[in-house]
Amino acid sequence: MDVVLPPALDATLEMMGVPNINVSVSDIHADAAAWRTVDAYSTAVSGQQEAVMRQAGEVYDGDSATVLSDFSQETQGHLARAAVAVRSVPVVLDNVGWLVTGAKLAVGATAAHVLWRMLRAHVSAGPLGPALNAQALLQGRARILAIRHQTQQGAGRVLAPALRDRAASQFRHVVEHLRLPGMGPRPAFAGGPRLPGTRMPSESRDFPGLARMGWRKNASNKTNSGDKPYESKEEAEKAAREAAGQGGRSRFRPECRSDDHVHVDYFNKHGEVSHTKHFPWKKKK
Repeated sequence: MDVVLPPALDATLEMMGVPNINVSVSDIHADAAAWRTVDAYSTAVSGQQEAVMRQAGEVYDGDSATVLSDFSQETQGHLARAAVAVRSVPVVLDNVGWLVTGAKLAVGATAAHVLWRMLRAHVSAGPLGPALNAQALLQGRARILAIRHQTQQGAGRVLAPALRDRAASQFRHVVEHLRLPGMGPRPAFAGGPRLPGTRMPSESRDFPGLARMGWRKNASNKTNSGDKPYESKEEAEKAAREAAGQGGRSRFRPECRSDDHVHVDYFNKHGEVSHTKHFPWKKKK
């Protein structure tokens, strides 16, 4: 529940020249409740995925069963990592709500103390009343600014890194290591021929509109480098995605018109592409 100050304390804050903390604690706790709902559904989805994979394993055999088993284990690992991340978000949000509530209570208590000092000076201080009122307002302002500063420090140095490390980085790891459709060998129907492989679509070749939307300007001093050719396209893409996921300002980019290599673009602080590394693969004769 949000902390609502009486009108007299709001007026005191206005005289001190410091606004009240304008953050809705109810909205923060509502977001935490929504993430708990996501956590409940993700647990159910994980169980359904395991059941579906178990049923599919009864249909495939041989190499297809091995591929399906590996893919199932990889997917379950991603789901487990995402579930842990989802479970940590409401905990951090609850702490944010409690921090904001504590800060609002501290600001309200300080305003009440300043108002009491001003009323006492008005009643008993006589000619010194205005000076004592000014002193109370200045001291109260300094205390409230210190409270706001400590609140910001707590949110920025403790809660924000916790949310980044326990949730955001985990989600990023899952997204960067997901296997896109068409990557790797495909399972075959038991007793039948393998499904024919299909070429992975390229943004620049098959979806030029998307390529233009995601285009970044090259830096004037942009450089290029290339890795040794890999045995297959899958190995080259895996190496490129791992290189792009090592942190920093980098992004994996699919193959271009030559259709014999993928890219990792590195960006400078201005958002320009400062370096591109190519990951080629050996063409089959």
